[in-house]
Amino acid sequence: MKEKRTMADSEGKRHVFQEEIIKKYKKTLIAIKVDYPGNNKDNYLTKNIIGCVDNILTDIFKDKVYLKIFRITEEGPIITILLNLDSYEVKKTCIEIEDKHALGGIIDIEVYDLNGKIIDRQSVGYEEKRCIICGESASKCKKLNSHSISEILENMKHIYTEYIGKHFNEVY
Repeated sequence: MKEKRTMADSEGKRHVFQEEIIKKYKKTLIAIKVDYPGNNKDNYLTKNIIGCVDNILTDIFKDKVYLKIFRITEEGPIITILLNLDSYEVKKTCIEIEDKHALGGIIDIEVYDLNGKIIDRQSVGYEEKRCIICGESASKCKKLNSHSISEILENMKHIYTEYIGKHFNEVY
């Protein structure tokens, strides 16, 4: 129970932080974190995954990045980016990354508009995110605890290792 309360506190602090930044700068905000189960969310795997995703998003949004903040929280490493772009277009791009990039299934990219309203997948015409293990609704699998933490972690490690192997083979 303490873990859930601590995580809820951390999420609450993140939301307050995000609201303050949006109020101050009036920009589209994206918050990126690794969808990592369990307690130890700040580790080698999450830092490496978030680093890869940071590079991808920086390449995509290039000169539209107004501000980028990297923080370590109880939710793990989180990147907050303010963009000079329409929030709905940003959300569509982020969904494409979540749905089509090798690492997309193991990250969570939230997009907020200039008023701090979260833009969900349905509001831009996309279906719910799918589970990386069984392909069902990811939110349903989380809610029902359909998969063990060890099964999820093993799958995440496999996805990351496979991505790095392919990426480095292409680069070198």
